[in-house]
Amino acid sequence: MSTAPKTHLVSDVRIRERNLKRGLIQPSDVEQHLNALPDVAAQAETLPLGQPALGGGGGGSSGGVREAQPVVPDDDDDDDDDDDEG
Repeated sequence: MSTAPKTHLVSDVRIRERNLKRGLIQPSDVEQHLNALPDVAAQAETLPLGQPALGGGGGGSSGGVREAQPVVPDDDDDDDDDDDEG
């Protein structure tokens, strides 16, 4: 195994498990990376966002959830410009 920096292999959580299974990185690499991260919890800011699916309101600028409009398929090809030839 190479001793070259493997930061991208360790820090990208989308591929970390795969790289561990393939032996590209070691659990100690992940632990070392996580321990080196700064603690920025004091800089965190809570955002008051509603959770519409949980009954918490919309939270957007309108203050509510807009009702979805049904999509009606257009079976008439007469007014479609992208199908026209010529």
